[in-house]
Amino acid sequence: MKPSGLSIARSKTAYEASEEYRDKIAGGQSPYPAKAPWYPFVAGQLTELLTSALEGYPYPLKAWISNMSNPFYGVPGLRAVAEEKLKDPRRLPLFIAIDAFMNETTALADYIVPDTHNFESWGFTAPWGGVASKATTARWPVVAPATHRTADGQPVSMEAFCIAVAKRLHLPGFGDRAITDPQGNTFPLNRAEDFYLRVAANIAFMGKTPVALANQEDISLTGVSRILPAIQHTLKADEVGRVAFIYSRGGRFAPEDSGYTEQRLGNAWKKPLQIWNADVAAHRHAITGERFSGCPVWYPARLSDGRAIDDQFPIGQWPLKLISFKSNTMSSSTAVIPRLHHVKPANLVALNPQDGERYGLQHGDRVRIITPGGQVVAQISLLNGVMPGVIAIEHGYGHREMGATQHSLDGVPMPYDPQIRAGINLNDLGFADPTRNHYQHLARTGFSGAAVRQGLPAKIERI
Repeated sequence: MKPSGLSIARSKTAYEASEEYRDKIAGGQSPYPAKAPWYPFVAGQLTELLTSALEGYPYPLKAWISNMSNPFYGVPGLRAVAEEKLKDPRRLPLFIAIDAFMNETTALADYIVPDTHNFESWGFTAPWGGVASKATTARWPVVAPATHRTADGQPVSMEAFCIAVAKRLHLPGFGDRAITDPQGNTFPLNRAEDFYLRVAANIAFMGKTPVALANQEDISLTGVSRILPAIQHTLKADEVGRVAFIYSRGGRFAPEDSGYTEQRLGNAWKKPLQIWNADVAAHRHAITGERFSGCPVWYPARLSDGRAIDDQFPIGQWPLKLISFKSNTMSSSTAVIPRLHHVKPANLVALNPQDGERYGLQHGDRVRIITPGGQVVAQISLLNGVMPGVIAIEHGYGHREMGATQHSLDGVPMPYDPQIRAGINLNDLGFADPTRNHYQHLARTGFSGAAVRQGLPAKIERI
């Protein structure tokens, strides 16, 4: 089965192909502005998925199933725009969250399916960037999952839930004869290992030559001996040793020196650099009707109607800009680790000393940070490494959930830790686009739909 139809995020589709556009043309109206922006050149965005579903544009959803997703913490301004609407079953009848944690978004779900975390699960990924040689990393459960077991003994997880639902719905591609190899042999997909171990086999054999066979020392020293029975039960005999090798190394990695050839990149981009894209230039902005530029061009930060943010929120009234930066100790998902709070109990909120002098602030003073979308109280640090006119907020703190709030399960209070609430989250200060009065729409870039999280207009008050 393949997905078909229009993405609810209005991505990969031109507004001019929509019913809304055709109806306006047929009625003798100008087709612009559309009810909300369209994004013909980008993949689906989480910034648009939920707001589109809750507004019913281009269509409503009957159900939303999320996995390891926390947009109310991670998308600037979304909580203020969408939280109350998500609670309304008339807008979204069913919300199922699959997650290992009760986060700011899953706390609002109708049903929560417990999931495994990274130390309990299978998976593959690749370096995000900065690694010149090719690599694929392989993850396997280093500890037994703490979730309950299904009737057939599998740990409750995203994979177990999806397989069970698919089999109940009689969807193709699941069950005892789900996977077919090039020789026409069929294999089952009834559990997570059926999928991930065969992916590992594909990785082991791809390329000019397969990886080596793991020896007994590889298996015993790395702990792969614990998953060896599952590998032997699932795979063909000639795949077992090579897949064990993959897991004993944590993946498959090209030689380090393959990333460069005579001081040049070994895996270089070989296609020509495209500085003019006629397809982009042929499309129009769904709100303003202006054509997109077919070549690189600079625009000031703009709202949906093309107005510059600084025109809507003048610098005289909003003299500072908010930015966020990644923490060297904390991430959005590690706030549950007490030892990290011992190292840094709250996040850094930094201001240039020149601005500190301008506002009469000393290092450690408490201030109220105000944006068009909200306000928070924070302790200021004065740092020369921050540009004048900027407030820099370290990301990863300021949770409302993730164990920061107490919940009850079957009437029994669950443990919680108020320390997880420490600090502030820049995304609580994001704001809705004021030019879209009839459609609550986050401030975001008009081309890609990325939410505006850097350069938010702000002001501060000393407390």
